Amino acid sequence: MPGPPGYNSYKRAVNNWAQENGKRLNFETNRSGLPSSTVWSCMITVDGIPGLRQPVKASNKHDAEEAAAMGFWGHRDEYA
Repeated sequence: MPGPPGYNSYKRAVNNWAQENGKRLNFETNRSGLPSSTVWSCMITVDGIPGLRQPVKASNKHDAEEAAAMGFWGHRDEYA
């Protein structure tokens, strides 16, 4: 899944945004379910404040983190 213009992923864009703005960014990921049907959930926090209304879920960690970053990207300026 491509990222916003100038980036190859939303996670990279969000990480760069956090560094440029002096923010402490954390991707909190959790795994649940059986090994054959694992579900990953991811929540972004910025300076300890949730960056999403609820965790994003996906079938693998990479996709969960990328989906969370994509969800956060649209309203990142609220945390600037």
